[in-house]
Amino acid sequence: MDKKKDLDKYHPPKIEGFEPFTKAEKDNIEKIYAAKEVKEHLKLFVPSPDKLDPAKWESIKERCKENKNIDFFQLIEEEFGITTAPAFSDCINDPQPPWSDVTYLRLYLDNPIKSAKFVGKDQPPYILFDIIRGNVFKGKIKNIELWEKISDIIPHYQRNFGIDGARIDMGHALPSELEKMIIEKPRQFDKDFCFIAEELNNKADKKAKKAGYNMVIGEYWWTEPRIEEGHFKRMIYDVAKLKVPVFAASEMPDTPRAASRKGGRDFSKLSVVLNNFLPNAVPFVTSGMEIFEVQPMNLGLDPQPDGRYVLPKEDPFYGKLAFFDKYALHWTNEGKEEMIDLIEGVNKIREKYLKYLKVENFIKINSGDDSTIVLAYKLDGKNEKLLLIAANGDFDRDVNLKVRLSNIEKKLEKNLKMQN
Repeated sequence: MDKKKDLDKYHPPKIEGFEPFTKAEKDNIEKIYAAKEVKEHLKLFVPSPDKLDPAKWESIKERCKENKNIDFFQLIEEEFGITTAPAFSDCINDPQPPWSDVTYLRLYLDNPIKSAKFVGKDQPPYILFDIIRGNVFKGKIKNIELWEKISDIIPHYQRNFGIDGARIDMGHALPSELEKMIIEKPRQFDKDFCFIAEELNNKADKKAKKAGYNMVIGEYWWTEPRIEEGHFKRMIYDVAKLKVPVFAASEMPDTPRAASRKGGRDFSKLSVVLNNFLPNAVPFVTSGMEIFEVQPMNLGLDPQPDGRYVLPKEDPFYGKLAFFDKYALHWTNEGKEEMIDLIEGVNKIREKYLKYLKVENFIKINSGDDSTIVLAYKLDGKNEKLLLIAANGDFDRDVNLKVRLSNIEKKLEKNLKMQN
């Protein structure tokens, strides 16, 4: 908890000598706690209401039981002058501001074993880069009642709504024992329940598979808008080697919209076609992409300089973010039918060839410059039929593309020999 009057001072502490996005580890934890800004950050935290004034705390609980319309947290702010401390990224010197809409729950009733010696015994519960990383910095006393509650959230939605998959937000930062509970319980109801790991790095594929995840978010949301620099093409070939699939997406709920990138609507259309045929990937469409929405929902990942203000000033949702503000998608966007028809049409083609869209059928083809993408899949065991998908990612000029069948035949012969 923080004093409400100090909330404007609250932010992730910046620490000199650390590269952006560094994680708290055993070998740097002493340096983290020695930083002046970290010491100031710790002073912002105060004891919980039950410790500050037990009698007043009991009174508030009784009042809320008697009147269900009372806002519990608002009453605490009014009576105690304190508020819930917002969450922030687990990365040191991450440019993101505090996540004002969420906080972290206390998974252990004591401070992490590896860093407890760096704070005084009277230090109130706090949020810091090590506290967030429960997978590395564990306490001795599990808040087991909370663990049981958390691990039953997904089964609750299975029992009541029949969901068949879920993404665990920052699951990589949970204690491994809790993560295991969360993943195992739903599969007692449904052995095929799908788990998506919120891993934005393809190199997390092995760890995610070992933990029981079916797929990771991956990096396409970053590489696809950078098609001209060659990042998209390189990832296509690299992702085929991963142990789990990744999302095939040119935008995510936390990123800029595809229609606001270079190429605009043409880039949106190109990406939605290619995403249906990428190897070892699962097509993903963020709500709003189908109507060429340009306003992002959040500014968390790869933000544009003026990303909050891509809409015209006269638009009622100018400057609004759907994660935090009242918002409505622009369903009246002119030309949206073209995108909707494209998504529907390409999905039918994908469905027709779905059984062939496997890594073992994928053929790497050199298509020249970085902006030209060619995907190829074998359609039979005799290597007599191919599915070819070609795209021009240069939105300023047309290109002529030649695919030499002789080169493809050599690759097919090589693949056939390897299989035999």
